[in-house]
Amino acid sequence: MRAPECIDSGRDNVAVTTAPQPAVPGSLRPCGCGAAFLPHRITQQFCSRRCAVRARPARAVQKRRPQTARPHHEFILRLLDIQPLERRARGGWRFGTKVVGDSLAARLIASGRAEIRDNRLHRKHVEARS
Repeated sequence: MRAPECIDSGRDNVAVTTAPQPAVPGSLRPCGCGAAFLPHRITQQFCSRRCAVRARPARAVQKRRPQTARPHHEFILRLLDIQPLERRARGGWRFGTKVVGDSLAARLIASGRAEIRDNRLHRKHVEARS
């Protein structure tokens, strides 16, 4: 064993040993990867977090639910009942601070529920049949 070297830390000298301390053979534990390690805690079972992750059972794969069509157009139609949407300079439509994309407006126009008049998107009112 070598003599300890002194390192000047600025405040006081600290003695550091360069040779590793021999471990007591009974305190080494085997890991699942085949390595022997010195545990930091009594409950430590693996040499690293990566080995612990590998030893965990795989999670059950959850099936993704099919995405259903979200009725955003219903909400926008209610807004159109209050006031028409204004066209934005950067594209899309605006109701106050709420921004609606061109694609949603195009779907409403294609389905016959909205129309563009005077650069504004208005709700098309369906007349009652008699």
